[in-house]
Amino acid sequence: MYEVAALEGAGPLQRLRNVTLPMISPVILFNVILSLVLSIQYFTQAQVIETPAGSPGSSTLFFVIY
Repeated sequence: MYEVAALEGAGPLQRLRNVTLPMISPVILFNVILSLVLSIQYFTQAQVIETPAGSPGSSTLFFVIY
């Protein structure tokens, strides 16, 4: 596909935008969804650990709680 795009006169940025990104977009979508699910799982663990927020004395406030 890169060779065809080069023969058609596409420059490097056009090849990146019109060939590379559409080919890797399913991988990008999969990684975004997987990261979202994992971050939600991490947030729920932090939320369950600290029943009253930050007890005792804000020592258990995690980054995701901020």
